[in-house]
Amino acid sequence: MKYTLLGLMIFASFLGFAQDFTKDNKTLTGVFEAQGKSKAELFSVINKWISVNYNSSKNVIQMNDLDSGTIIIKGINEVKTKNALKSLYPMSMPEYNFYEFNHMIEINIKDNKYRVIFKLTDLKSEVSPNDKFNFDCVNFNGVEQNAVDEYNSRMDKLLKMGFVGSKKRDAFKASSKEYLEGVNNDIVNYEKDFMLSIQKTVSTISKDNW
Repeated sequence: MKYTLLGLMIFASFLGFAQDFTKDNKTLTGVFEAQGKSKAELFSVINKWISVNYNSSKNVIQMNDLDSGTIIIKGINEVKTKNALKSLYPMSMPEYNFYEFNHMIEINIKDNKYRVIFKLTDLKSEVSPNDKFNFDCVNFNGVEQNAVDEYNSRMDKLLKMGFVGSKKRDAFKASSKEYLEGVNNDIVNYEKDFMLSIQKTVSTISKDNW
């Protein structure tokens, strides 16, 4: 089911508690310290977070094992990015695109610590022909030049079919790498906010002990 996190805005004072993030292609991993929190406490509060922030936690949770401290989620997330075609069709194209990705999230929990592994698996659906091209270029370690070249080649064919002139096509190709890096950054920032929202909930365990 679709992830519906409310309030992705994380205050600057809270960002100071962010832990280590590592990137690998379409996967972002975050490791978080939770001093004084037992494995059972963390497992319970993270399950509560999932129940609040997904439409149907029963449908998205694929594994939920306290003994191993493992939770696996399969769901959908939506990311807002700039529309690469806006400059070519300023009157008809929206300024932003909203991409829906299928994701798999593995959360590993132990006393005082937990890890979140967020992996994009594929596009939920393709609204336009270039959506698949964009997804193929997603690489959190940086867009590779051969992926940019392939993207430009495919897009050039589509733009020719749309009777876009050579000068505009050349300008589009010249700016494509910057655009694709922006898409990567938008997705990474989304996933970091996702993890930091869990962390914010984890930090409230003692406050809720009424």
